[in-house]
Amino acid sequence: MMEESTDKYSAPPPNYDDAAGGTYTHTHTEHTTHTATLGLNKDYIRTIPGILKLAEIATSLICFIVALVATSGASGWCGFVAGIVFFISLVWFFLNLFGVIQKIHPVRILIEWIYYLVLTICFCIASIVAAVYAARSFPAMGVYAFFGFVCTAALAVDLFFQFKVWRSQGVSSHSQTTTTVTSSAAGTHATTEVRY
Repeated sequence: MMEESTDKYSAPPPNYDDAAGGTYTHTHTEHTTHTATLGLNKDYIRTIPGILKLAEIATSLICFIVALVATSGASGWCGFVAGIVFFISLVWFFLNLFGVIQKIHPVRILIEWIYYLVLTICFCIASIVAAVYAARSFPAMGVYAFFGFVCTAALAVDLFFQFKVWRSQGVSSHSQTTTTVTSSAAGTHATTEVRY
């Protein structure tokens, strides 16, 4: 007497009385798509990425204002970097706050990671330049250097978290899982393959 399979794939039991050797193969394919809904996500502000984005926005705005007021030769470069970081961080913040970012192609994680890498390097260079000019009798650039290094640290931590997200999720939010179950007189063998 044969027992019925209670397997989650609900494959019918193999017929071992078959003269050809009694081999039965069952393939189950499942398509999975992760979707996100649009709407205000108030909890994003309380998350670490949300707090880091707010810190980036605040410190880069302070640096931008200081660069506009300062009269040193480095204020142009420093103001440009601070303005770019302020604008892009503000855009990423609102895209995350309203859930739009999850609707964008999954490669966005890699794009955001590259953005953080480039701007972290640029802000670090601008902060070093500001610190050098602060030592040369431009004290306003000392304020820029301080807040610039704070923003650089926030960008670097955000860069680290984006890298962790990229490594854990891969570059795609769509997957296809194929499970093949082969049964014979010798036993049962299952193979699962996940494609992104």
